[in-house]
Amino acid sequence: MTGRGARRLHRCDNHCDRTSTAAGTGAGAARLPADTVSAPRRPLPWSPAAVENALHEVLHAYQERARQWREDFEDLDEDLLAEAAGEARIFGADPVAAVDKLVRALLSGLGLWQEAIGTLRWDLAAAAQERPLPSGRPTPAVPRTSTGARPAPHSSTRSPATITACCPTPTGKTDRGDRPVTRLKLV
Repeated sequence: MTGRGARRLHRCDNHCDRTSTAAGTGAGAARLPADTVSAPRRPLPWSPAAVENALHEVLHAYQERARQWREDFEDLDEDLLAEAAGEARIFGADPVAAVDKLVRALLSGLGLWQEAIGTLRWDLAAAAQERPLPSGRPTPAVPRTSTGARPAPHSSTRSPATITACCPTPTGKTDRGDRPVTRLKLV
């Protein structure tokens, strides 16, 4: 069939098959200039092997930074604390203060190690995507109403709200003995 309403196979730039009419999409569709057709998408410029190498580099750099922390906490036990107290006694210092100083330094190291783990997470994600991530943690999108306004903050009460009214119910249930109860839900 070759008339105006004939169907033909159409291949778009995304290489999907669909049928269209010979008449086109509307009046003047046949007269559209050729430059309005967009070029097909090209593959991303990076290969999986390049991304894997970038991920290994980030992980190796983290392991180098974490080596000292691992060594500090690997031998941590009561003997190390007793040794710190013994050395403090030998030099005439307060052994409790020496142990406290050692523990505070180790806790500080734990905090730095935790920060390094958080940084590693962002660095791995950035290396995998080959683009920098936004600073800070992402914030969830706030839903909007149909008018574009943000909804009012939710209260800690039950949702949907329930109002108890003292009026007769078809079931005859009562709340406090002889008074029937109706529960209304606000939407």
